[in-house]
Amino acid sequence: MPVKSKTATSPDFSISGVVKLLAARGVLTDLQAQEVRSGYPVKVSEIRKKLRSRDSENPYISPIELLASFSFHSSNPRLEYMNEVEISHQYSAASGFPFARIDPLKLDAKQLCSIIS
Repeated sequence: MPVKSKTATSPDFSISGVVKLLAARGVLTDLQAQEVRSGYPVKVSEIRKKLRSRDSENPYISPIELLASFSFHSSNPRLEYMNEVEISHQYSAASGFPFARIDPLKLDAKQLCSIIS
């Protein structure tokens, strides 16, 4: 029996993949999706300038973080703009991947350090 590869079922976590999923779900309008597709290189540069440090000339920017930087209005009445948490929830629902928020106070610092080192 053939075994399915994880990559075959994993959603595309590029900016275009995230935009495609969220547009299909109705979270983003066609106009917003087009704005992201055409404007994301400029946004990436702006965010990287803010994040740049001595240690990292080219910091990683997630598609969720990038999408939140466009400050699209939220459908959530408690939020003015879509933030990373709302976008993550929507992406999770669209992709079928579970969403979990990590509580930093519950992390085991010794175990975390051993994993990183």
